[in-house]
Amino acid sequence: MVKYDYDFKKSVVQAYQRGEVGYATLARRYGIPADLNVNKWVKIVDKLGFSSNRCQQQNRTFSC
Repeated sequence: MVKYDYDFKKSVVQAYQRGEVGYATLARRYGIPADLNVNKWVKIVDKLGFSSNRCQQQNRTFSC
């Protein structure tokens, strides 16, 4: 289960990139418990682009 969906993360990162406020203020504004999450999302987007924040669900099968 994904706690924050792609569109939510994208809006938070875009707000940071526009220079509105810092990590801590964005975390409070959007109800994110730790500003470290915002920091992590911004760094991932800066390095890999927005598509990297999409959740990639993989169906795995395990043998007993």
